[in-house]
This record gives sequence, C-alpha cells and structure tokens, in this order.
Amino acid sequence: MVAVKRFFDQMPKKNEISWSTFLNGYAQNGDFKEALIIFCEMQALARIEVSLDMVYCFKNAIAKRRSN
Repeated sequence: MVAVKRFFDQMPKKNEISWSTFLNGYAQNGDFKEALIIFCEMQALARIEVSLDMVYCFKNAIAKRRSN
C-alpha cells in the first residue's frame, strides 16, 4: 500500500472513484484505521460527497475481511 499511497498523493486531480478505490484498498487489506482517516480526509479536503455506493463498497470490504 506504500506505493499506492505515493501514487495517490502525486495525482493532480482526485475524484470520487480515485478516493473510494484508495479507501477500499486499505479496508480490504484490514487497515481500517487508515481507511477511516482517508475517509475523513476525503470529506474534509476534497469535499467529496459520500455516495451510498461508496458506503456499500466500504462495508463489504470490512465484512469480507472480518469473515476471513
């Protein structure tokens, strides 16, 4: 995830898709604390409105990780 974070940080423009992909990457790898931090940054810095799709994907990532 270090390389992914570096790539994400260098992106000139981030949108809902890039933020949610980044967020779900951490959630799917079990780093829920970092995923929550990214979620808060997304809302504060990028002012991305949280969609139901984004919440659903995040919830599924957490559920999958917990079931393993």
